[in-house]
This record gives sequence, structure tokens and C-alpha cells, in this order.
Amino acid sequence: MSKYFCLDCGHDADKGGGYIWHKDAGHKMTLTKLVTVSKQPDMNIIYNDMSLTRLRDINTDSEGKKVKFMCKIMSMGELQTYIKSCEKFCSICDSRDDVYCDSERKLPNLFCHKCNVSCTIDRDTINSEFIRTVVVQEPLAECLDMKPIKYEAEVYGRLAKEITMGMDVQMIGQFRSRRIPRDIRNKIVFEIEAWSLKSTVIDLMPTQLELERYSGVGKDELIRDFAPEILGFDLVKEAAIISCVGGLEGSGLRGDINTLIMGDPSVGKTRILMFINQIVQRSAYTQGRSSSAAGLILGIDTLSDGTRIPSAGPVVLCNGGVVCIDEIDKMSTSDKVALHEVMEKQTATLNKIGGQGVTLPAKTTIIAAANPVGSKWDDGLSIIENIHFPESLLSRFGIKIKILDIADKEIDEAIARHQIRARSGGLAVNMKPEDYTKYFNFIRKLRPVITEIAENKLVKFYVDLRGFEQNQGSIPIDRRTNEDLIRISTAYAKIRMSKTVDEIDVDNAILFMKKCLETFGMNTSGEMRDKLMVTTKMNKQQYAEHCIHAATNTEGEIDEDYLTEMLFDGTHYKTRGDARNTVGKLIRNSILVLCVSGKYRYNPH
Repeated sequence: MSKYFCLDCGHDADKGGGYIWHKDAGHKMTLTKLVTVSKQPDMNIIYNDMSLTRLRDINTDSEGKKVKFMCKIMSMGELQTYIKSCEKFCSICDSRDDVYCDSERKLPNLFCHKCNVSCTIDRDTINSEFIRTVVVQEPLAECLDMKPIKYEAEVYGRLAKEITMGMDVQMIGQFRSRRIPRDIRNKIVFEIEAWSLKSTVIDLMPTQLELERYSGVGKDELIRDFAPEILGFDLVKEAAIISCVGGLEGSGLRGDINTLIMGDPSVGKTRILMFINQIVQRSAYTQGRSSSAAGLILGIDTLSDGTRIPSAGPVVLCNGGVVCIDEIDKMSTSDKVALHEVMEKQTATLNKIGGQGVTLPAKTTIIAAANPVGSKWDDGLSIIENIHFPESLLSRFGIKIKILDIADKEIDEAIARHQIRARSGGLAVNMKPEDYTKYFNFIRKLRPVITEIAENKLVKFYVDLRGFEQNQGSIPIDRRTNEDLIRISTAYAKIRMSKTVDEIDVDNAILFMKKCLETFGMNTSGEMRDKLMVTTKMNKQQYAEHCIHAATNTEGEIDEDYLTEMLFDGTHYKTRGDARNTVGKLIRNSILVLCVSGKYRYNPH
């Protein structure tokens, strides 16, 4: 038998001479209403033919009409059922009548008008359907002043079982006004008839010509044009780039590279986080001072009828992207601890809705910034004491960097002039924000394979690093460190658009990891450096001599590029250009003398 549906309420019905007799909840049960029926249409045809309407543009003129719109599923209630139709019977006169739910999915009063008594539902005749209440939000690209519109919606049938929080979907539904008990106002509900997965964020991908241009962009240029209004701090910018690119996920291991930037205020941490939010399409920026675990990860929303449902925060909604948390040190300890599961298992769980657990995917990279207690880093204290951070959570960050605000006449003058040029629009860049977006979207999809030579070099460095003596309270060197090295090496290979992780990528990863650890005064070369004397207390000349000795190999020779990278620490030498100029000056003054091997020997006067 062909399926038909009622044009008034949308319920299935059987054709009977082109018409059916249908009980209507708006009339007394003794009356009937003649309702025409037509064949159930092909929803795929309707879906493709309907024009797309922005949620913001839907108004009261749409009452009772079908509309198609893009949205994101923000919250989701329990899976329930409602009765579409059933039979009622009177226990006195044994009369039976079919009963249909109304447009609000409610059954009318079950009353026998002959006997003036309430009727009973015959449970064997119940025809039910799944229903779930969700909260939908307009895409951020369509909202005004970052204040997106939200609506309640009801999803029926198999659609109610398939939908999940955080989905970007395209929906077809009817705009309905529902009565609120004991209130003159109505609430708005969308009755959803169909939906399909349609990302509200379309990945911007580079053209072939742009790919050719990006392939010629070197690491130095990539770092220089990243957050161009910030002069220097190349190490922090490099860390941000690596974190945005990420490693490879596989065999149950995550590929995200979480980053924690610690240090004095007013050094540009916030600007870097905001630049990341600008260039990464699936991203969010939030302040730790105003963030809680419920608002950041998973919380609870209360609907207009008092129903409590789970609500997704930025960490869940940015699944596959990046969340930047500024001043994470201002979050309470319990809220920080809630990030454990996200950063390790890449899931978010809530166990507060009637004992029902909700677990959602959260493959989200966390890039956070923290200020020290008292707004000034104390080298006499450990990291934990400086920023009041749980040690277990600190270990989840694959990249940890400390940056300090040190007074230096030459550097301060350069920064001041750079700030003036930035405000007057005098900064010329080759890589614009949209270039970073396209470039990152492309290289994040690459899956380079590590070579045997690269693997051996990684293993050797990790084993050696584990054997070096460290000060009390230093960053632990454990198995997570080895996994971080693998991810960072993979990120460098992606930046080169390479199909393999080669020795050069491992060299870059090792050098980068060394410089990050050395910002905390850690031993990365096997020498304790005067009981790990904090290099930030050295002047430039002392630091240069220290780096020369550290860069000298067992043959007494120094590699020019390696020394340049050693000098560039983001504090004494804020850019690679500064470090490279210093090495050039040492060569011109014959303090570094060229050897037959092509390397240099230290020749102090």
C-alpha cells in the first residue's frame, strides 16, 4: 500500500477515495474534519529545490512554513518517544475511537462524551516515534557582534538517533509557535523533517599556483610574517605554527600538539593567540579568567520548559581545530583538571544528566598562555610554583616555553619603532592571514612517514636527554617527551610538504625542543652549566660566549647554523636575524676562524 501523509499535521495515513476521516484535536471528539491527503513527497527533491535561509532572517512570517537553514548543534536532550496515534476505549460503553496527536505532538483529552468519563489507551495499538530536543545556533560567520542566535528544535524518527552535539548541519523544518503554560507568550520551536551533514565552515584550500608559492616559503619567512605586529619572539611564533600544523593521529595515539606559553605580561602572548584564532578556521579564543569547565568543555543548558540538557563548549565545538586559552593560570584548579581528558583521550564526558553519561569527540588542540604569580617570573621557583599549575596537566602540553620581558636598549628601541610602523600600516608581509589559513588547511591533511635514519636519530636524542642530570623541579623527560618529539618532527615534515619525515625534520625538532627546555635553564647537552645557571641573568656577551662553548663539538669545531639557532633564544636575541648578524660579526672579527671542514673554531682574543 502506498504511503500518504496529512497536509495539516504531516502524519502517515491511508488513502480512502482521495480523503480520510481524521480526528482533530481542535474539535470535540464527536466532530470530524475532512482532510485531503497527497502522496508523501521525495524529501531529496524538496531538499535540493529549497533555497537556503539564514536563521537570523527567519521571522514570524515563516509561521507554519518549511525553511532550510545552516546551523550547529549546541545542546541535545535525551532520546524520547511520543505517541503518534492509538485507540482509546471506554470501560463503561466499550466504545473505541482512534486518537491522533496534535501539531505539538500531544494527545487530546481522552474523554467519552456518552458516559462522561475518562477513557483508557489500548497499549497494543500505540504507534510511537522517537523525538529529541536540540538547541541549534547560527554559524559564527553569519552572527552579528559575536552574538549568535539560538533556537530550540525537535528532531523525529531515525534522525533523532543520528544527530550529535557539535555537528554542522543543514536542516529543513517548520517554524512553530508553542503555547507556554500560564503565559501569554509563545516559545519558538523548529520541527525538523530532514537534515544532512553540511559543514558551516568550508575549508579554504590553496590553488595550484598558491601551492607552488607556498612551497618556496622558508621557515624564517613563515615565522617572520606570523603575527607581524609582534617583533621577535620567533621561538614562540615557531611553537604556535607547529601546534597549528600538528602531527599524525594513529593507533589510538593523538596527533595534536598542545602548547603552553609562560612568562611575563606585555610580551605579546595575547596577540599571538588572537592571530591564531584569526587564521585557523575551526578555532576559538577565550579568557581563563572568565572560563569554567562547564562553559569551556561541556555544561548544562535549561530549556524554556525547565528541561536540563547537555551543552557543548568551544573545546567540543572546535573538534579538529584549535582553542586558545589566555591567562589559563586564572582558571580554578578544578576547571583546569577538567582539561585532562580532552588533552589526553581527545574526548569530553559529562555525567550529570539523570545519571546518563554523555561522551563527545574533542580532538582539539589547546594553545594556552599563563602569567606568573605577582606578574613577574621568579627563577628561584619551579614552574608549578610560578603559575600555580597542576603537574599532571602540565605534562599534557607537548611544547612549553618561557619568555621574559628583559630591558635592553637596542631591543627596546627596535620594538618601539616596529610598534609605530605597525600602527601606521607600514609592515610589508608576504604571507597574509588568508595565506596561512589555506596553507595550514592543506598541510594538516598530509601524512608523512618517518624514515629509518630519522627514527634512529630521534631515539638517540631521547635516550641521551633522559640521561642528563636536571635540577629539582625541572620539566620531566619521560615517554610523553618522546611522543612530542615524533609529533614535532612530523609537523616540520608537513611544513616542507614532504611525504617523509627526514633527518632534517628531526634536526629541527631536536633543536626546537632544546631551545624550549633551555628557556627554563634545563640541561640539553650533558653539561650542567654551572649548576644550571639561569641564562636570562647573563648579559649578551656572556650569553654569546656560553652558546659558543655549548655549540662546540668534540673536535672543537662549531657549525655556523647551529650556533645561530643556539643564540636565538627569544630573550637575548629575539629574532634569528639578530643571532645571524652576531655570528657574522664574530666571523668578520676573526673570533670564529674557518676550518678546512667548513666549520669554525673559537679564537678568543
